[in-house]
Amino acid sequence: MVAYERFVLLAILATGVLGVAVLLFPAQKEAEPLSATGSGSSGLVLNLSINGSSIAEGHGVEVHISETNSLSSMNNVTTSQNWGTNFSLGRCSADYPFGIALFKGHYTLQNFMEGERVSLQSPVQNYLCVRPPFSTSYYHFLPKSDTAVVQVDMGNQTVTLPMGTSISITGYWTAEGSFTPLQHGTYTLVAGDEWGTLALLHFIVN
Repeated sequence: MVAYERFVLLAILATGVLGVAVLLFPAQKEAEPLSATGSGSSGLVLNLSINGSSIAEGHGVEVHISETNSLSSMNNVTTSQNWGTNFSLGRCSADYPFGIALFKGHYTLQNFMEGERVSLQSPVQNYLCVRPPFSTSYYHFLPKSDTAVVQVDMGNQTVTLPMGTSISITGYWTAEGSFTPLQHGTYTLVAGDEWGTLALLHFIVN
């Protein structure tokens, strides 16, 4: 009987200890993705999203950017080249009417140009593009879609392309051509399209 009571007492103590352990070490929550949009007078919506607002040092930021037609009808949009600043997705992405720019620090759409911009593209690396870039005359967006028929200046041809792409940012390039991983601190990510629409998000590298 004494042995049974000692067993019950040990079981109660173990339960209490485990209960405390649960309180002291809660389950870690996964980082929630963030998104932002920008819209202009053309009926297009610029979409920007990242995989989280807090990134561990040594890891990358997964970025997705797209252009969507908000109209329920076809939307023929002529190219504008009204970038405002230099946005890019790399040398093999000239077919897209949008790009991104990364700045060190916390900025808004009103003052991000004052920030320290870092280059996401190597100044010296040679690229072999799977699909060579070409110039375009217009984007003919399908209704409520991020798919567009693109007028190509070469031979007056048209191609149908998804107006969305993803890029992983793990660091940036110096003017000398060396790569630097993302350092501890706050960053401002800005997306822009050639019609002057902007979207902005922030993330922290811990």
